[in-house]
Amino acid sequence: MLQGRTLAAVLVGVIGVIWTVVSLREMYTAYSSRDWPKAERTVTSVSAEAAVREKAWQRSESPITKQMEFQISYRYYVNDITYTGKRLYVGHQWMPISEFWTRELSAHYPVGGKVQVYYDPNHPAESLLESGFDGYFVAALVGGYVLLLFGVLIVREKFKAPTR
Repeated sequence: MLQGRTLAAVLVGVIGVIWTVVSLREMYTAYSSRDWPKAERTVTSVSAEAAVREKAWQRSESPITKQMEFQISYRYYVNDITYTGKRLYVGHQWMPISEFWTRELSAHYPVGGKVQVYYDPNHPAESLLESGFDGYFVAALVGGYVLLLFGVLIVREKFKAPTR
């Protein structure tokens, strides 16, 4: 039976593996999206709310530090089929953004405004308004690797043969 510390290390390692796999999948989608076809369509709704994940120490009246969740909806057509998209870019659903950037995005994507929609030609229901990827993916990938390494090192230390 695994002891508490070893079990915790194994769980951290498993979380690291899952985090790494999700990060790699998202990174691949972001990279592939650069070559997706585009369609010009209309923004149907935009909203921003204070992030539920806000911590007490993050509470601020400053528009730069106040965290928001930006939500957008747009409608587009592929082969005479109507689709509704909600993704701004790959990864945006994972993290809140500042109130300042929320206002900027709301101004850039007004309701009724025309937007370029990038959609996956193999799965047209998957779409984005901004293609490509940024440093977020590198940070997420490194985070997954660090958790995995941390878990492996603790388990390795636990089962290491005693030295004389």
